[in-house]
Amino acid sequence: MHAQHSSGIDAAGIARHLDVSPAHLSRAFAAHAGVGPARFLLDLRLDRARELLHRERLPCTVVAARCGFGSASAFSRAFRQHLGQTPSAWQAGMQAWTDGRATDRRVDA
Repeated sequence: MHAQHSSGIDAAGIARHLDVSPAHLSRAFAAHAGVGPARFLLDLRLDRARELLHRERLPCTVVAARCGFGSASAFSRAFRQHLGQTPSAWQAGMQAWTDGRATDRRVDA
């Protein structure tokens, strides 16, 4: 999965490749990894997306394609649902933070 996360791979395709039912794959995968294959794959894609947004500062459309999302809107929706903000907002926040101009500089006293 790590090597193929940017392709159109999905849990059903993995099950077919392994010649097992999707339900069996999901149970076995969750028992081993703690999450189902679809969530694991989504987490891999989102981790890679954050890396590309931060380190390479690529536009969302390019990141979506490189990470295996079907479209930029599907990528943006998944990112927002799982990380609480849009990819563009996250990227801008990371840019500000790494440039030393983050607006939230609270100091615990």
